[in-house]
Order: sequence, then structure tokens, then C-alpha cells
Amino acid sequence: MKKYSLIVLSIISFLLEGCGSYTITKGSFIDQLEKHQDVEEVLHWTPIGYSKYPSNRMGKVICKNSDGKYVYLYPDKNTTVKIFSKSNEDVFNAYFDTVIYKDHKLYGLQSRIIGGVQEILVVDIDKIEFHAELPNTEELSQDEIKQLIENQE
Repeated sequence: MKKYSLIVLSIISFLLEGCGSYTITKGSFIDQLEKHQDVEEVLHWTPIGYSKYPSNRMGKVICKNSDGKYVYLYPDKNTTVKIFSKSNEDVFNAYFDTVIYKDHKLYGLQSRIIGGVQEILVVDIDKIEFHAELPNTEELSQDEIKQLIENQE
């Protein structure tokens, strides 16, 4: 029984340590989407067959980790975006690669299998978080941080 408990505890510890949460300002996220999204339909294998969905095809995004350090987050298929509304308690949840910026709105899919397109006006965004199960990140250099801050001013 102890062996079983140790295995379960190890798995839970790995999952908790492996997950990462990141934040980004509304302006920075919109700016990065405007400059780097390359919207294209992609095929995705699901248990019920292939599905197509529009993807932003962004390979990385600059955000802050839980320590407040700027990092490049290299999202994978399981990276999600959580966007909180200013006007109500709604939360926009979508897979990162499905989030598209168009006409002053963000669009994204809750599910690649059944769809569920969500949208939110950019002016209604309160805060944005990314969640990655097994995050792949790289810290920005001091020069990159300086350039980023200068561009935001």
C-alpha cells in the first residue's frame, strides 16, 4: 500500500510542478497576434477522426512567468488561454493555437473536436493567462527586455 501511495504522490507532484501559468497584458498579446499570427486551417487528429480548425500558427509568445520574469513561451497543442471579462464574470477559455485576432475581437475554440467558438471584444478584456501542462520556455535577455519595454511606451 505504501508503494502505491508513493507512486500516486510522485505523479501528482510531477503534474503540479510540470504545469505553468503565465500572464500577458492585453496590449502585448494583441500586438504579438497582429505581428505574428499566420492564420491557416490545420488538420487535427481526434478519436473520432480528423477535424479542421483555424490556427494562429504562432511558435512563441512573450509573457511573464510566475516569478515575474519575461519569457518566451513555446506553446504546444495543450496550451490554453484564459481571458477574464471586465463587464461580467465570463471567462473565455480556448486552446492557444486557436486564438485569432480580427476586427477588435479575439476568437478561439474551447474544443477542437466539437468546436465551441468563443469571442470577446478586446476593450472588454480584464486579464489574460496562459496555462501549459509541460511548459517549454526561455528567459529573455536584458537587451530583449529593454527593447520590449521601449516598444510598449
